[in-house]
Amino acid sequence: MKKSEMKPYYLKHPVSKEEKDALRAKGFYIIDIAFKPAGWVDPLKKK
Repeated sequence: MKKSEMKPYYLKHPVSKEEKDALRAKGFYIIDIAFKPAGWVDPLKKK
């Protein structure tokens, strides 16, 4: 999957290789939580 087709996911770094691989498989690319925009909602968090 191309990065342009993926959605951003914000996590505190460092992120393990296993966690990166799992998120990429779900269609996300990882950005440090320090850059999280106000109002961002975790799409994987159960409601």
